[in-house]
Amino acid sequence: MPRQLVPKSDVVLVPVLEVEPYLYSERPLPDSSPASADPEAWSAYFHACLRDAGFGDVRQTVPGSNFITARQLVGTTFLEHLVRATVEAGRPAGGLSLFVDGAQVLTPSCCGDLLDLENWARAVAEKPASSTVWIGHPDLKIAFDGGRVTLTEQVEYPSSRELLELTMPTEWLERAVAAARAEALAFRRELEPIVKRVLTDPIETERVLDDFVLRSP
Repeated sequence: MPRQLVPKSDVVLVPVLEVEPYLYSERPLPDSSPASADPEAWSAYFHACLRDAGFGDVRQTVPGSNFITARQLVGTTFLEHLVRATVEAGRPAGGLSLFVDGAQVLTPSCCGDLLDLENWARAVAEKPASSTVWIGHPDLKIAFDGGRVTLTEQVEYPSSRELLELTMPTEWLERAVAAARAEALAFRRELEPIVKRVLTDPIETERVLDDFVLRSP
């Protein structure tokens, strides 16, 4: 059975990007790997790897995480690096991290990205009795019932990790999705001059922006 969690106050959805630190350094993985074994040790490893590559201005959302808040990258050298990488490799990994009472409790799954915000928005607009939200694989179960919404983690393969189930007022999730959309659109506006500086082709500029984050409605 998933662990039940009932938030005490409004939840927050934060647009985040994923960084795999071992891609930026030849440092051996810490003895405490995976990150959940010792979040502080993983954070030290994370920041050391990024410093090795000249990106000392990158900070995780929480210790032990591989996620960074998208808008906090504005003004960093790492964001320009991600823009150039997107030109070559396509859409950067990431999505939406859910914070409950100040703690990060849900993060994007494998193959998630910032455009997954549209899936959250569709769910709160349609309010299905039982459905899923694509956040990467595995996706997230979502169910609306009588003014409340329940989110339940899923797994694709057998795992010892404790799954989580959250139930909250529907309006809390609606507000979180609306605030995340505003945050994502602000990030796109701040990202645009950086992409234009890196690229000269306006069509390529729009493609890279669209790979990063949603368009204005």
